[in-house]
Amino acid sequence: MPRLQALKDPILIGSLLVPVVAYFMRGLPGALMLSLVPLAVGLWRVLLPAMRRASADQEMTLELLYLLTHMYSVSTGRPGRRRLFELNTLLGGYGAYQMLLRRIAVIAVDWGYGFVRAIRIVAREIRNEFFRGFLIRFSEVLRTGEDVTRFLRVELATATRQFLSSYSRSIDLLRIFLGLYSTLMSASAFVILTFTLLALFMGRDVRIFIVSLVMILAVLASFVFVAKVIAPRDPLIYRSKEVTNPAFTRLGRAVTIALIVSPALGMATYYLTRDPLVTIPSLAIPALVPGIMALRIESYIKRLNAFYQVFVRSFGLKRTVLGMCE
Repeated sequence: MPRLQALKDPILIGSLLVPVVAYFMRGLPGALMLSLVPLAVGLWRVLLPAMRRASADQEMTLELLYLLTHMYSVSTGRPGRRRLFELNTLLGGYGAYQMLLRRIAVIAVDWGYGFVRAIRIVAREIRNEFFRGFLIRFSEVLRTGEDVTRFLRVELATATRQFLSSYSRSIDLLRIFLGLYSTLMSASAFVILTFTLLALFMGRDVRIFIVSLVMILAVLASFVFVAKVIAPRDPLIYRSKEVTNPAFTRLGRAVTIALIVSPALGMATYYLTRDPLVTIPSLAIPALVPGIMALRIESYIKRLNAFYQVFVRSFGLKRTVLGMCE
């Protein structure tokens, strides 16, 4: 199912039009390199999610941590066993984990296998090592009649420590990698400026400029791809599908419009002027609008981050001294 959804991705489908544009602009040096755009988009939109799904089977996820928290909360009310496996949520859910728990409840109660045997049957098909190990340990607790609440409390504490440790390692590694990326961005601007001057002084030969630009973009794209792979898989905040940030909505629309206008403007400029030095800037002009919008969002986040750290520190000190805040 995820593969079929990836093939229906509008960004992936739209990238297939880039080789068509490159064919009509084949007189422009380096235009045929645009044929590699669908490959890059495919790596980003198809291969990267597949790699993340595969790696999620080997680590503790935030979704699984929420599931354990929910099960422990329900267990404090001393309900029946089936209630622990049929968790009700108002917003969203726990994905495949919740489906597996409901399947265990159906096999155990409706089919009469019992929870211990049903858990062991379903656990054979689970790829996530942590979830499979948890279910096997849970079946032993149910078989021996130990306290379920105490078991889930211990499992939740262990899962929390493991998740925090993995998340901290990812953040530290990402911080180092983004420092290298910032250095590379500064060096890339200098290299592009140097080759632009060389192209102007060498009889307006833009082939050097085109080759250098393509190589720099390829290196930057590889850095972004690796950063996306090593970045934490779980969001920092809860994101509801019903509530969206209008600033990010406007930015997404601006990026979509820029991706549509940029090739059209570039083709029109090339057919009117036949000058690569004029065509290349015309391709980049539509990207200025989403770039300025993204810069404003970044500056707003920086101001908010500077204020929030001081606020949280002051709030924590007040809570420590007074014990309550009116």
